[in-house]
Amino acid sequence: MRRLSEDENHWWLKIMLKDSVSAPDFIKAHGLKVKDVITRNVVSVKENAEINVVAHVLDVNPIKPAPVVDGDKTVRIIKSF
Repeated sequence: MRRLSEDENHWWLKIMLKDSVSAPDFIKAHGLKVKDVITRNVVSVKENAEINVVAHVLDVNPIKPAPVVDGDKTVRIIKSF
C-alpha cells in the first residue's frame, strides 16, 4: 500500500481539514487499523444456494456484497444491484 506524502494534493483531505493539518499528520491522528473496521459477524451464502435464498439474504441484511462460500473458503462475491 502506498503511503500519503506531504507534497501530494489530496482534494478530499483539503475539504475535510480546510488545510489545517497535513495528510500524514491526519493519518497518524485518525488512522484506523483493519481490526477497527472489519465486520465481525459476516453474512455469507453457500455456493449451491438457490437465487431466491440469496436474494432474501441480501434483502434482509444491511449488506450489498456477500461472500459466497464453499465450506470455510470464500469462492466468490455476489451483490445486488
